[in-house]
Amino acid sequence: MGGRLDCLSLLREAGVFVQDDDRLLHVQVPRARRLLRSPHSRRVRLDGKSHGVRLHWRDDHVAVHSTIAHRVHALAQSIECQRPRQAIATLDSALNTGFVRERELSEVFSLVPVRLRELRNHIDGRAESGPETLARLIARTFGVTVEIQVSIDGVGRVDIVVAGWIIIECDSRGFHAGWEMQERDRRRDLAAARRGYATLRPTAHQIFSDPGLLLHALQGLLQRARPN
Repeated sequence: MGGRLDCLSLLREAGVFVQDDDRLLHVQVPRARRLLRSPHSRRVRLDGKSHGVRLHWRDDHVAVHSTIAHRVHALAQSIECQRPRQAIATLDSALNTGFVRERELSEVFSLVPVRLRELRNHIDGRAESGPETLARLIARTFGVTVEIQVSIDGVGRVDIVVAGWIIIECDSRGFHAGWEMQERDRRRDLAAARRGYATLRPTAHQIFSDPGLLLHALQGLLQRARPN
């Protein structure tokens, strides 16, 4: 098409978390380039699959023959192409993976509309996965303390601790598959319960597809006082 890989497509290829339809290809095109190689087509075939194309008309300061957009500009573009919580998860991941540095966030947010700049206050690069970020944001709606990457004696490090006593572990098939891993997780949960913690283990798919499951589970627990 005569453009560059951009936005969510570039971030996904770089190992940054994005929650979108991977059948949509994001392409950056310089504003002055009015004649595209495929001007009448908004679909391309890659790896035997048909992909829709979303064009981002923007001037990036990259080498003329580069096949990828400027990484800071691509990250800024991704904020506009996602819902706020998903955008925060992408920003967390970009920091955690080293795609951008903390000091580059000012440049990222200088490129987005003013209405979206408040999202910077919710970024935490310690989050190790997109589901973990989304779970953290759900927990924060209750106005209680929410800590991430917490070490608990006799249990180990857990993803999130809410209100000082509710553990949230965000499970994915890649890291929690197999019976040995299930045994390990259950042993940790029992050790946590012995110390007065309740553990919730939503899967990544559940957090993505039905976040209300975690929201209502937290609501039910928080309506009770912490067990003695």
